[in-house]
Amino acid sequence: MIGGIVVPSKSPEKCAAVRKAASSLQTGVVGYIRVSTEDQNPQLQYDAMDATGLNKEDIFYDVESGTVKDRVGYADIIYYVKRGLVKKVLVWKMDRLGRDPKEVLNFFWLCDEHGVEVESLTEPFVANRTKTPGDFLIWWISVGLSVFELLTLRVRQRAGIDSKKEAVKKGKDIWKGRGPDKKPRRSNV
Repeated sequence: MIGGIVVPSKSPEKCAAVRKAASSLQTGVVGYIRVSTEDQNPQLQYDAMDATGLNKEDIFYDVESGTVKDRVGYADIIYYVKRGLVKKVLVWKMDRLGRDPKEVLNFFWLCDEHGVEVESLTEPFVANRTKTPGDFLIWWISVGLSVFELLTLRVRQRAGIDSKKEAVKKGKDIWKGRGPDKKPRRSNV
């Protein structure tokens, strides 16, 4: 449960049920919350959505890396956009939409094509990106920064792994590895 929202499973039946309920969107506004792992707390994002007055039923949620394109909640929002059922998509920060610049740009272009606004609750330049050259430039750079952050994280991870392996070689530590691989769950609300 997240902020009072029961997060359903990722079963196709649940997704189909959500899609059938598309006509229940009262305002045409949906929210999208994403965290990369189960260990991360989405409460900050939820609280920001809640402060807008958005219905809990209209908030979609994924626990998945932003590098993964096949996210259930994200796919459902795209479904709604393509069918003209959404007027606005709210996100806490633009990087919640994903880390792949091509995917993020395609999402924005899809929304533009269908007359859907995209608003970041913490980055006003996102909503204004088509209104002023300066906001467009900041938005464009931000798309690149999300990739920069991901690449920087990978460099730090690799350095940590290499350091640990070197310590093991010198007998200063023991290698425990990553442990059991826990695939993050994906879900939508």
